[in-house]
Amino acid sequence: MNKLDEVFDQLVSQELDGSYKINRLTLEEVNQIPDFTVYESQLNGEAYNFKGNKFRPNKTEKRLVIETLPIFEFEVKTIFILIAKRGTKLGGATKRFSTSSRIIKELIRLSKYLNSRGYESFHELGELPKLKFNDVVSSYINYRQEGGPSTVGVVKDSLTVLLELNFINQEFSKEVIEANTKAKRTKADTVNRLKHPLVPPMIQKKIISECSKLFENKKDIKRFIALGKKVNVNFEAYALRNPNVNQNVLSILPRMLSKDEVVEYRGLRDKIRRITPYAFTMLLALTGFRVSEGKATKNNAHKCKRENGKVKYFIESTLRKYTNEDVVLDWVSCKQVYDAMKLLSDVNTVYYDRIKLILKYYPSKISERNGELFEEALENNYLFAFNYASQKGNLWFPKPTKPIKTDTSGQGSTAVALDLIEVEVTESDIEFLKKYKCNYKSVSANSGMRGVEYKVGDIFRVTPHMLRHSFAWFIIANKLGDIHHISQQFKHMSEMVTFVYAQRGFEAIDDLKNIIEGFDALLTEEVITDIVESAIKGEIGGGGGKRLKNIVNKLNKGQSGIIFSTDHHEHIESIQELISLATKNSDGILGLPHGYCAAGSSCKMHNVAVPDSCIYCYTYFATRRHLPFWTATKNSAERGISRIMDAGLAERYQAFLSVLKRTLASADKAISDIEGNGTKEVYNG
Repeated sequence: MNKLDEVFDQLVSQELDGSYKINRLTLEEVNQIPDFTVYESQLNGEAYNFKGNKFRPNKTEKRLVIETLPIFEFEVKTIFILIAKRGTKLGGATKRFSTSSRIIKELIRLSKYLNSRGYESFHELGELPKLKFNDVVSSYINYRQEGGPSTVGVVKDSLTVLLELNFINQEFSKEVIEANTKAKRTKADTVNRLKHPLVPPMIQKKIISECSKLFENKKDIKRFIALGKKVNVNFEAYALRNPNVNQNVLSILPRMLSKDEVVEYRGLRDKIRRITPYAFTMLLALTGFRVSEGKATKNNAHKCKRENGKVKYFIESTLRKYTNEDVVLDWVSCKQVYDAMKLLSDVNTVYYDRIKLILKYYPSKISERNGELFEEALENNYLFAFNYASQKGNLWFPKPTKPIKTDTSGQGSTAVALDLIEVEVTESDIEFLKKYKCNYKSVSANSGMRGVEYKVGDIFRVTPHMLRHSFAWFIIANKLGDIHHISQQFKHMSEMVTFVYAQRGFEAIDDLKNIIEGFDALLTEEVITDIVESAIKGEIGGGGGKRLKNIVNKLNKGQSGIIFSTDHHEHIESIQELISLATKNSDGILGLPHGYCAAGSSCKMHNVAVPDSCIYCYTYFATRRHLPFWTATKNSAERGISRIMDAGLAERYQAFLSVLKRTLASADKAISDIEGNGTKEVYNG
């Protein structure tokens, strides 16, 4: 089979500005293009060729089907290859498969619409005069808006791709697209757009409380694990004695326990039957995971370590939001989630071990399909692979599933169901939802409940993304963190994206402006003393710290061996006066997790607490109290850099790597200054 590079020149040409242009071919020329491989996986044996109609890079993605009129189909397939694998210009950025699929599906719709008006190729759009082109674009947008105003965005994205690939490259093309989409898209984003509902605090509390109760009852779970291990031990001993048996495996396994133990084993399974979906619910609710990240979590992915006498909890999972390749990263967690994941992992390990025993001793006694299922389950090692609430023999004979393909609704029929805990909506819950303008059951047009308001007594409907929004709201509203922290936890490339999640958290506090700027109260006497004493010792970071340290040095000049105090400088009567001198023209000192800011409302960063931007600021101070934050930031950045470099992905993640290096350099400088060295400079990418 040919490779893409071997036929690339037959598909596209390159313009002077480096952008690609898909060649205009006749149907006969299209048919003469040799077939070639678009996607191929050695792991699962899947291969998708150009002359086929289905495409996907791996088994975790839904297949993209490209079927339309012949010339259009050639053009759409080639567009797909470019935006997903090459970019729209030489060295350009590619789009994720899911994003590419969204655009391609719209281009397929557009091609069929154009064909109904007599067109056979996207190239024909580039030959139209302005008025005719405007008519086509306007008519198509109106046609698509019959399916809902939210379609304007994807229509514009699709037309933009045609513009970038030189199908429509006349001077007026961009202007016409903007004119026809801007006003309608603005309306779609404001009037017609619904925010994801938040989970009212009391409902979230009830959900987490019920989940926690299951994991607090460790005795039943551990006994279930012990009996499961006994089944495995006895099964292996039996298999060694009886290598050739006539019975199937499912009939053998129950005989590995006594009758009383079988009854106990079944009873315990009924008690812990919701362990998988409850662990999944806690994971999403208490970490802010995307649903894809939660489903991709591996067994035993929970981690903890002790730093400065405190235990910190982490979860390792896979980020696939920005690329088609997996990037393994750490997310901050908590003890409740750690305990739940540990118990579930221990239960899962029993069943993964049982799968290994079945494959080792009796592979011929299971179907070929089950054999493939078992091999794949062992390779994936997912945390949420087993649904212990299922009645399909999971107690004895494991039936692993693929959580990445499993729905989060289904009343217990799936391992990651979020609708098992039914909580009725109260009047106070509705008041909360109305306050944040999200009193509706769904934002999905396909749900049949889009925009339908809750009434008292309704069962609250929880979705994964709702839990993510609620996590951000809770952190901001309770001053437990800031935009920077949520951005790191959510693995966002831009803090403007994070603000979409955090915005309603700011609304939870009366004065949005004051909260964005930071904590409004002056530092206490203890904090003021901390800043001055750190400056006296020369152990202070930040531009303000350097400035204050210089003031102290000048005051002590010529007094070898004498530490500054009010006894030596009568014109400064107290340490409060010294701090006032250092923070002159500021309107308050604000406490941040990584330091103190004296800029108040004049802070050009509006105190969103991005440490990289604070290091040189003359109103910023960092003392030994903030050393743990900077140490943790340094460790996190080093881990991220190491993973990218070790995987050989430095070029692909250049922007992300630059951010990590800048963060690392900032942390190094802060640590150096706080420890009294003060020589490092900040990396600027």
